[in-house]
Amino acid sequence: MKSIPFVFFMACLAGCAPDMPSQDKPDPIGEFRLGYPVVVGKEMMKGPLSRKEDPEKIMAAVKEATAKRLSVYEGSQFYHVAVKIDAYVLGRPGIPLLLSPKSALVMQVTVWDDVKKAKINEKPIQMTVLEGLSLK
Repeated sequence: MKSIPFVFFMACLAGCAPDMPSQDKPDPIGEFRLGYPVVVGKEMMKGPLSRKEDPEKIMAAVKEATAKRLSVYEGSQFYHVAVKIDAYVLGRPGIPLLLSPKSALVMQVTVWDDVKKAKINEKPIQMTVLEGLSLK
């Protein structure tokens, strides 16, 4: 029963990304090819009014989603994506749109160039991913 909220959270996170049909090739990102997706966050904070979840499960789900989303690019140059999860909020069930808090994930992302053995972005890019509103 504990995994149901987590599965819901990851479905919401995946819902933030546009659908990518498997038969269509994505627009290339230069020579990008995913090397290693690395996700850390043992010290992530649980946000206000959030349900509790095991940080290991959150990290595993983010790593899986990162690998799935970025492994479709078939460039000739390997890049490694490092994600540090800072905080999460898992919304509690409630009346849709009125009293139902939405889920969120706060993370920092750094991309490493495999050939240069250096970061592409010296300062991590901070991202906040929010669950979208749905009238369904």
